[in-house]
This record gives sequence, C-alpha cells and structure tokens, in this order.
Amino acid sequence: MSTSVRTRRWTGAALAAAALATGAVTMGPATAAHAASPNCTYASITYGTGWGASMYTQIPVYFPTRSFTCGMTSASHGSYKSVAVLHMQDALRKCYGQKIDVDGYFGPRTKQALKNVQAKVGIKVDGAWGPQTSGAIRYPVYTTKGGYQGKCYARNFFNGERY
Repeated sequence: MSTSVRTRRWTGAALAAAALATGAVTMGPATAAHAASPNCTYASITYGTGWGASMYTQIPVYFPTRSFTCGMTSASHGSYKSVAVLHMQDALRKCYGQKIDVDGYFGPRTKQALKNVQAKVGIKVDGAWGPQTSGAIRYPVYTTKGGYQGKCYARNFFNGERY
C-alpha cells in the first residue's frame, strides 16, 4: 500500500473520529424503515481514474466497515447534522437538480427530494435511503485537479478502494 493511500485512509478515519467526538456528527437511533441495516454514519471516498487525474466521489456508508448496506430516514437522521446526509443531499442536488440545501439535516425537503429521485430512477418511493437507493442513484464526480466536473456516475463506476 502506498504512503498516499495510507495517508488518505488515516485522514478519513481521523476526520470521522473527530466529527463524532466533537458532536459535529452523531449517530441516531435505527428506525423500523431500515432496522435490518445500520445507520449510515459516514461518507466513503471512492477513487477511480480519468480526465488525467484521480477521480473520487463520496457515498454514504456505515462506519467503520464502510458498508453501503446502511440506511437513513428523516426519523433517524433529521434532528442532527450527518456527513452521510450531506453527501446524499449533494448527489440529489448536483445529479438530479433537486432544490434542497446541502446542510447535513434529513428534513422534509430532503425526504421529498429523495422521493422525487426514487420515482425518477424507478425504485420503491419511500423517502428512505437504503441499499436499493444507494445502488440506483448517481453520484457527483470530483477530481484532484479541479473539483466537481459536472458529471455524475453510478456507484459501481468507481472501481477503486474505499476509504
């Protein structure tokens, strides 16, 4: 494993630990809507290559395992700021044109935006984030040489490691 890969992994883990320790991000209770899945608590930075630079996206995951099999609802994530919700909102706004604030709170406008996107991609419309939604939507692509590229790709486009 290269030094830069290790640095990114430790930096991501340190950022998550600091966010949890300071109360900037907390873990809410699970709800019946996704009781079989743990709450999404973090966003995995998933790497690939293209456009002459390293590309990445940030996808909600359960930390510390970085599993995409996690859930979020307005009941479980609506009363506190969440990194996972922030990156879900970023995807809904940039990839689907939803007019929502990217603030990390899963409120009524975020729930409605998620329902709109679920209907658009042809999956169960329930306003809850889970493995089906995570696998069906597209995520904004960023590069290390210029930030957001105005492009969105499905989760399986990124074949690199997750951090």
